[in-house]
Amino acid sequence: MNKNRLATLSLIILVPLLSLLLNSCREEPNTIPMAVFTISPPYGTTDTTFVFDASEVRDIEDDNEDLQVRWDWESDSIFDTDYSTVKIIEHKFDIGGSYYITMEVKDTRGMTNRTTQFLRVSWTNRAPNASFSVSPESGFLQDIFLFDASSSSDPEDNNANLLCRWDFDGDGTWDTEFSTVKKVQHQYSV
Repeated sequence: MNKNRLATLSLIILVPLLSLLLNSCREEPNTIPMAVFTISPPYGTTDTTFVFDASEVRDIEDDNEDLQVRWDWESDSIFDTDYSTVKIIEHKFDIGGSYYITMEVKDTRGMTNRTTQFLRVSWTNRAPNASFSVSPESGFLQDIFLFDASSSSDPEDNNANLLCRWDFDGDGTWDTEFSTVKKVQHQYSV
């Protein structure tokens, strides 16, 4: 009877120890890293250098400096940078518009996670292109000349919103006020 008790007692102690031993040999599970970044400034123009900061990415198993990030400036699933442990990067946009920026973080065991943020980039205000025609191209004092600035343009504004003013004799003094009217008539007296 003592042998049976000793065997039972040994099994009771041995089974949990064996289970603990087997579990300690298993590979630790890998959790998904946390993807997070900030954009500074939060909006700007095509002249703005934006700072993208992913220094707050986290992972349970890895230190922050071991995590790698990469960037997709248009969220078109074609990453514009390679993976890097550098978490802060600067970027300028050549074209104004609405952008969705994606950042992907990767841990040391290859697990990835992505996050996307919206950014509005305005065009830098550029000077309009002033252009006009005169009809007739030459004439006499009694003739009425038609000045047409409809061909003027601006990269940021609609043509209908452009303002024009006229200096008919080129003396540096404006003969009209600013107006959205692009066609005016003028008769010279001298």
